[in-house]
This record gives sequence, C-alpha cells and structure tokens, in this order.
Amino acid sequence: MNMQDTRLAKRNVRSTPDRNAPDYRRASDRAHGADSRREVDNGGRPAPERETTPGSRVARLGIWQDAISAVKEVYSLSKNWPKEEFFGITTQARRAAVQISAKIAEGVGRKNPAETSRSVQVALGSVYELDSLLLLASELGYCPTNAVSPMRESLDGLARRIQGFIRYQESDRCKNPEEKERPRGGWQPAVH
Repeated sequence: MNMQDTRLAKRNVRSTPDRNAPDYRRASDRAHGADSRREVDNGGRPAPERETTPGSRVARLGIWQDAISAVKEVYSLSKNWPKEEFFGITTQARRAAVQISAKIAEGVGRKNPAETSRSVQVALGSVYELDSLLLLASELGYCPTNAVSPMRESLDGLARRIQGFIRYQESDRCKNPEEKERPRGGWQPAVH
C-alpha cells in the first residue's frame, strides 16, 4: 500500500461512525433515526436553531444595534475631517464610538448582573465622551452643525436606553429572575 492509499484509508475510517461509541441522543430521536440535532423531528418541525455564537445574545439588544449604527455614522461623518486631526479628535471619536458597542457586548458576556452593569456603565461614559467630541468637532468647524445635531440627538436617546438597561441590571428582578413581581401594597400573608 503506498502513501496515498494509506491517507485514503485513514480518511475513510474517520468518516464512518464508531458503532461502539455511546449514543447521547434522546431515545425518541434514536427511534426516528435522527443523526443530528438539526434533523430531530419536533412535532413535524425542525428543531430550533441554538445560539452557538457569543454574539447572538448581544445582537438581539436594541442598545447594541443602536451603538453599531452610531459607529457607522461616526466613521462616515469623520472621514472628511482634517487630515492633521487624524491622530487627534478623529481617532478619539471613532474609538469612543466603537467602545460603546464593545462594552455593551462585554457586559452581556459577564456572569452576573453587577459585572454586566459595570461594563455597560463604561459604555455610557463613552456615549457622553462621543457626544462631547462631536460638539467640539462642530464648534471647530470640522463638520456642519446640521450634520452633528441628529447624531447627538440619537446619542441622547441611546444614553437614556443604556441607563434603563443599567437600572434593570441593578434591580431585584434581574438578580432573582425566578421570583415573581411582588404584590404592591406591602406584605400579604400566604393563602393556604
């Protein structure tokens, strides 16, 4: 047997399933002959796709989506700023914009609400930093006020939504998700 035949034989061995390996599928899946989780029959429908990437949780957040939009707007707005400011206000504004979405994503990846809140607070600081830099760029004449005003208004809305997210992370509802909302009006005895 030559070298090429040996490689082909190894490749064929790897592709065939090991008959002695334990089968970790559910009994009902084995009975239906489903070979992968995607093929599992779920009442006539395919099994729902699982979130496999870390970013899939983050991408559902409206504040993260708005932060990504802000990055795109800042890059577009700052591309015409003076070249001598590229290592100054231009880079600083771009970094502040990127920092917003990055810190929100980092916060969502943290293991508890307190750490999430702390990372998102840093993102909130970056929103204020970016707002200040945009105002400064407008006052220095790098871009017209009418181009910066809508961006600053959207940053104001984003800041409010981030503050709400932080309040939620610090609330008791987030810390104890299994606990139902408490009845208003004080303590009430349990009914037996």
